[in-house]
Amino acid sequence: MQLILSKGENTIRSQRQHIIRKLGVSSMKQAVGKLQNLAYESPRKFLQSE
Repeated sequence: MQLILSKGENTIRSQRQHIIRKLGVSSMKQAVGKLQNLAYESPRKFLQSE
């Protein structure tokens, strides 16, 4: 992932933790699941929140 994003390992780690905290979950797996559910339930609302 580091090579794809051209970011340092620590930057990627801190960004992942920020996403996890913002979504109120405890793991990246839960974050992905929550985002998938949000997009499935209300795509228009999900896109407007960005």
